[in-house]
Amino acid sequence: MSKQVLMIDSQILNMYQECGTKFYYNFIMNVRPLFKPEAFDKGDLLHHMLKFHYKMLRHNQIVKTDINKGKLISYNEIIQICVKKAQSHMLGLDLDVDLGLEVIKTYESYARYYTNESWQILEVERPFARVLFESDDIKIVYCGIIDLLTHVCIADHKSSSRRGNISALSNQFMGYAWAFNLYNVVINKIGFQKTLKPEEKYERQTMSYSTANINEWINNTTRTAIALYEDLQRIQELMNKRNFTACDKYSGCVFQNICAANPDAREFIINKDYKIGDPWLPVKGLSVK
Repeated sequence: MSKQVLMIDSQILNMYQECGTKFYYNFIMNVRPLFKPEAFDKGDLLHHMLKFHYKMLRHNQIVKTDINKGKLISYNEIIQICVKKAQSHMLGLDLDVDLGLEVIKTYESYARYYTNESWQILEVERPFARVLFESDDIKIVYCGIIDLLTHVCIADHKSSSRRGNISALSNQFMGYAWAFNLYNVVINKIGFQKTLKPEEKYERQTMSYSTANINEWINNTTRTAIALYEDLQRIQELMNKRNFTACDKYSGCVFQNICAANPDAREFIINKDYKIGDPWLPVKGLSVK
């Protein structure tokens, strides 16, 4: 009998820890809201520009050490290219034009603020897959994609319309630190606030983890992943593994009206108010380390 492989990432881990029923609807049935929240498309557009921004900065850093690798791209040209990339990318998003222009303006302001960027960029949007646990029966692989790998840290871009510190107790950030054995993760915060000064909108918060912190994360994540694997063998039980304390967190669970309905009406509600999307794949085509 071949060994079973379970691939997880921070989104899978977070949602299973939050609520088994929510996990079932999202990752087993692939139920999606009819329309994505506005914040998702704003963040998507900003990340799209930052990807090209840092790829071109990396190109310039390489050229400065080896002129045979090409020619330097001026900083103004980098900004112009990223804006054009954004304008093209907007065509595939359900994003109001004015909101899209707001994101572009925020990127331009951010780029000007960090004109003299000091990071030595090693990787941009680097995917990874690493074995977290292995037994005779199962191999659990933890996956993800980091925004930036620099000579001193992993950096993750976070856009927001509100200020405030981000918790270090994060599956995403601790998973990054473990995967790359680099225990400094910088949260590159990019605010959409119109009234704040650039130094208030663009902050970098460093999460520094000890080996003990990461070992605790490994142990906790391994236990959770094994429990998930066992639940996946009992799908009916997973579907009914509700956590009612999570229903109204943040803006409220997107599946609340399904769970609140009578069981015999839930299929009708899903067909009327939701759509079935593509399966979630943590990463594609990666070798496991």
